[in-house]
Amino acid sequence: MNQTILIVGAGPTGLLMGCHLLRQGVDVRVIEKRATSISHSKALTINCASLKLLHDLGVSDSIQQTAQRVDDIYVHWQGRDFLHIDFRHVDEHFNYLAMQPQPVTEQAILKQFEALGGEVDREVELVDIIENNSDYVSVRLHHVKDQTEEICSFSYLVGCDGGKSRVRDELGFSFTGLNYDMYFILADLSVDWDGPRDKVHYFVEEDCFLILIPLTGDKHRIVIKVDGEYQEEGDTPPLELFQQYAARIGPAGMKLHDPIWISSAPFYNRITSDNVSGRCFLAGDASHLFSPIGGLGMNTGLQDAANLAWKLGLVMKGRMNPAVLESYRDERLFMAGQLLAHTDRSTQLISRLNPDVEALEPLWPKMSNRRFFRYGMAQQTGGTSQFYHLSDFVRDDRNQAIGQNIQPGQMAPFVKEITYGQKSVDSQEFYGRGALSILLFADTGDTKMLAELMDALPDISREYLRIFVITEKPVVSDVIVEAVDLIVDAGQKIKRAYDARDGDMFMIRPDLYIGYAGNMNFLNSIKIYFQRYFAPLQHSVETTERLVSENVE
Repeated sequence: MNQTILIVGAGPTGLLMGCHLLRQGVDVRVIEKRATSISHSKALTINCASLKLLHDLGVSDSIQQTAQRVDDIYVHWQGRDFLHIDFRHVDEHFNYLAMQPQPVTEQAILKQFEALGGEVDREVELVDIIENNSDYVSVRLHHVKDQTEEICSFSYLVGCDGGKSRVRDELGFSFTGLNYDMYFILADLSVDWDGPRDKVHYFVEEDCFLILIPLTGDKHRIVIKVDGEYQEEGDTPPLELFQQYAARIGPAGMKLHDPIWISSAPFYNRITSDNVSGRCFLAGDASHLFSPIGGLGMNTGLQDAANLAWKLGLVMKGRMNPAVLESYRDERLFMAGQLLAHTDRSTQLISRLNPDVEALEPLWPKMSNRRFFRYGMAQQTGGTSQFYHLSDFVRDDRNQAIGQNIQPGQMAPFVKEITYGQKSVDSQEFYGRGALSILLFADTGDTKMLAELMDALPDISREYLRIFVITEKPVVSDVIVEAVDLIVDAGQKIKRAYDARDGDMFMIRPDLYIGYAGNMNFLNSIKIYFQRYFAPLQHSVETTERLVSENVE
């Protein structure tokens, strides 16, 4: 069998999937029916959660150089200042949105993909899936250039081929959702007005809305809702139509000029009936399409890729039980459904398809919801409050979790200025990088506790599993044994961030979510969890305890 994963589609989702797998040492083949990368796209927003993922992959520096930083979103409702979302309240290193056209983001990920040794096989398209069994996936590919066909087999197939996905059709999945009797026109152009130029503004009236999004230079993206049935993709509205809407619902004196791109598109929400079939998976727009309200589309695809890639990588390396791949359906299809419902509510309200004034009542800022508006809405819009429900795979075995603030399924907390060796770093520097991270809150003098934990964990090299002991005691060296690092938490910042107790341990997944929590008082539960999903152990408690003791001394 070909020990390669086939990725169909070289947009941001497919390329990010390829990057993660290549970093884990897994061979991939990425095919794309387009001859070149897209030059324009409707996707724009990179939210806080996606910036965190892209930083982990080494792409965030490039994006920060090309994107427009946005710290604030303002909603103006019928001429009144209605809502302010301030991303400075997101407790993350990337506590802002990055705005740039999707092709620019795609190029940044493509550059990293190529740096990792990847190559996009262009003008190649999937014709059909011939076989999808328990051992392999066999497909027929069409080469556009020479009009030839190729039949080949792969370990797994991931369809990242967009809203009109051929992979989804071949798997027989439906793609249903919501249509709206409206469409939107959008353009990238220059805007003259007296307001702040580095904020996102929603101007909402009873029958229409206009969204103004800053880009780099003097350009903005403008999005306007238009009633009626969408006629044809590719229809180019005249600039005069944008100016008419801006004069009617935008701020006084707004002038639009020098467009570099104009387009239109329908409003819809769509979700696949399933995203897993045998050895085939769907990710990104092939699995879900969102209304533009909230900027969830590309970001949800990037989260799909991060969620699936690390699992596929460890399975391909023989480090993980293949049964764990079923968790991709449980986690990402459920998440897409939740986000679709949220986007539909927002779209219904802001477009006034739902004219019920009472539906707006929870959105009016008041003392009772002040904390949500100050913190929760920014986290929600930034993508950092998304979570996976507890399951056999996302599990809490602490037997004391009720009332604790941090639970498995949440994104790992961000902690600033951590003493790590001789350096001060943020927590993002020791999570991810394609590896599982284990955090143990313990006194380093308790060598038996650490030895027992190491014996309960899979015997995976430091490339795939890193163990961090969080301690208040300063030490001479940050290395106890080959696979263990010490982090001095003198001010208990990390312990408070995790709401941890002595003996608590957390597993941070490579997609930067907490996957498991346990406590050393319930060691057998920890052993059962890791034996169920990960590789067998090959060292003894006695050997590990001896090594720990020698290195501490």
